[in-house]
Amino acid sequence: AEGGKIGIIEDVIIDEEYKYKGIGTILLSKLKVIAASKQYKRIQLLADKNNHSGLNFYTNRGLSITNLICLFQRNL
Repeated sequence: AEGGKIGIIEDVIIDEEYKYKGIGTILLSKLKVIAASKQYKRIQLLADKNNHSGLNFYTNRGLSITNLICLFQRNL
């Protein structure tokens, strides 16, 4: 753990009709600008490990795959 403020991004979904039009790139870029303006130390993006096209999209835009595991609980 590195400490400090972080931004967590979950469920980035672009409707099929709008894919491959640069919207995802613009959205991700804007989220990075917002995080930097708030002086977040880093951003973390949750993505399905089987979403190969999504993972390629994110890594091609500077994000790195980590060994972190996301845990959750339903019905609190």
